[in-house]
Amino acid sequence: MGYLPLFLDVDGRRCVVVGGGPVAARKAAVLAEAGAEVHVVSPEFSAELESMAALLNLHRRPYGSGDLDGAAVVFACTDDGRLQRAIATDGRAAGALVNVVDEADASDFISGYLVHRGKVVVAVSTSGASPTLARSVGRRVEEAIGPEYGRAAEILGRLRPVVMDSIKSPEERSRVFASILDGGLLDLLASGRDQEAGRLIEGIIGSGFDVAETATGEKG
Repeated sequence: MGYLPLFLDVDGRRCVVVGGGPVAARKAAVLAEAGAEVHVVSPEFSAELESMAALLNLHRRPYGSGDLDGAAVVFACTDDGRLQRAIATDGRAAGALVNVVDEADASDFISGYLVHRGKVVVAVSTSGASPTLARSVGRRVEEAIGPEYGRAAEILGRLRPVVMDSIKSPEERSRVFASILDGGLLDLLASGRDQEAGRLIEGIIGSGFDVAETATGEKG
């Protein structure tokens, strides 16, 4: 396989992107969505990065090795090969995981093509062999997985503590959730039949459950 697939918790952690172009903007956006404290270092920024200024810490200046102090993750997104290698060296010295864009062999990790549907995230990778193929596969995944998957994840996430409290057997809990999905939850959500989805869940867990409630318990 070549790589160990992982989902890394960067919520509230310092992450640094070096570079100011479109690639840097994509990496910064992914980090910000994951809740990271994102710092972007570059003499110039693209319009896309400027538009995300409220979510990022933009440092308009040349890169310096001290920029990586305390970083958990570093993305090197410049077009200067020597600078890219220096960033990788500095990042590892700082204890960070480093991704050198378009140089899998120089990277500690690759992020692949990401498909987001709320809490459902699918990452597609070819282990660096062909990013173009990863994008092609990822776009097929995007076509196959609709927004109902994100809604299902939110609903099942709220349902989980209810089931955990009432059913002690892990095997039985697994069967309950499988029954909900096998019973057509995704199809019901995709077609807007929330009341039927609620009745499906009620019939399996034996108590009322409003799928229209948000994670805070308010009506969505």
